[in-house]
Amino acid sequence: MKRQHLALALALLAGPLAASAQEDIPEVLGPKSAAEEEEEEGASKPRKVLTAKDREEALKAEAERKRAEAEAKAKAEAEERARLAAEAEAKRKAEAEAKRRAEEEAAAKAKAAAETKAKAEAEAKRIREEAEAKERAKKAEQEKKRLAAEEKKRKEEEKRLEAERKRMEAEEKKRLAEEEKLRKAEEKRLAAEKRRQEELEKKKAAAEAREAELSKKKEELEAKKKEMEEAKAKLEEDKRQKDAERRATDEAKTKALAEEKERKAREAEEKKRLTLEEKKRALEEEKRALEEEKRRKEEERRAAEEAKRLAAEAKRLEAQQAREAALLAAEQKKAEEPEPPEPKRTVLQPGQPPPPKPPPSHAAAPAPLTPAAYLGGAAPGGLRPAANLDEAKADPRFRAGSVVEDAKVKVVSLATGYPYFGIPQNGCSAGKSFVTGELVGPFDGMAAGTPVVLRIEDPSLGPARAGSSLAFSGLRRAGKGKDGTFVYCGKGTAFPVRR
Repeated sequence: MKRQHLALALALLAGPLAASAQEDIPEVLGPKSAAEEEEEEGASKPRKVLTAKDREEALKAEAERKRAEAEAKAKAEAEERARLAAEAEAKRKAEAEAKRRAEEEAAAKAKAAAETKAKAEAEAKRIREEAEAKERAKKAEQEKKRLAAEEKKRKEEEKRLEAERKRMEAEEKKRLAEEEKLRKAEEKRLAAEKRRQEELEKKKAAAEAREAELSKKKEELEAKKKEMEEAKAKLEEDKRQKDAERRATDEAKTKALAEEKERKAREAEEKKRLTLEEKKRALEEEKRALEEEKRRKEEERRAAEEAKRLAAEAKRLEAQQAREAALLAAEQKKAEEPEPPEPKRTVLQPGQPPPPKPPPSHAAAPAPLTPAAYLGGAAPGGLRPAANLDEAKADPRFRAGSVVEDAKVKVVSLATGYPYFGIPQNGCSAGKSFVTGELVGPFDGMAAGTPVVLRIEDPSLGPARAGSSLAFSGLRRAGKGKDGTFVYCGKGTAFPVRR
């Protein structure tokens, strides 16, 4: 009889423990992150291009989300432990009540049986309490280790994100410094080109002055020649008078002949000297003309070499900007990739087979729609009209963000207004001047010849005039017009483009 009571007590003790061990552990629910909510909205939305500021804000939001998930998970686990403790307490009270009724029934049968049953129940209660105390201590230790591991992982993640942010800021500062250096070099080159043009103008003016001086000297020589002819005619007249006088007297004739001979010698010498000087001046003029022609050809050759060098430099800068834009797009795409969700845990029942493992997700996600693919089906000119805001949002460029490359535009006209669908929170200032033009080079996925509209603050920075070709920098996407023309905004900083 004593053995039967002991077996009954052990069975009652083992029953609740087995039932609690076989209970399913509920899945811990936490608040959904912003990335999961964006994923649930639909994968059809194209991803936007993030700036450095957007990436920093996204990293901070991700850290906040992970911290909130950890807190929610800890709170849910604490509630689960409290619920399990309450259930254990309720079961314990029910067992105590059943035990009390059993003791009352057994007391009526026999005192010996009651004493044996009380001893068995006391022993079972002690064993159960010891087992529960050990289990609680074990669970508390495991929970402490888990929380420590999660805190360590969170700190490592924050440290990695901070290092990544500093690296990206350093790269952005380096890129801006290089762009500033290239801009200063271009300004210096343009100033040198302007000085060279001014020097050419001065040399041209000096050559024209020399030519005017030579013409003046030639006129003076003609006047001297005319004076010499008049003097010769006068001398011939004097000769006739002297011949008449010679006939009057032989002495006068001899004297006149001597004077005439001497005068002719002087005239011959003067004529010879003037002829030599004229030939010398002609040779010097010819030599100067040849040197001037040679200098002009040399300057033209240097100008052609400079233009060739500038064209090569422009191509190199365009290639460098294209590489930087591709690198930035790759970094943004990598930063936008979501982390894989944690697999759901399932507690197996005794005899239940394990669930099949999910197949590896090697299938690539559908590639986002690029501007080139979007404009591939556009009408001639690279435009796709947008009758309403929804059609404008279908354009993958209809996302707030800055454009790294410069927009090389041939200005067509300037206006004080232009209707278009604006991008929300595009970061544009209140520019009042709208520059309408055509691209003279690729920009933001559009080919040369595509019309664009620039909303700028100060058109005098270029300056932006009709017919001028300028390269605008520091632009942001502002919106899209109904005819498909895309609108960009900026301060208006630009420099001339040599085509």
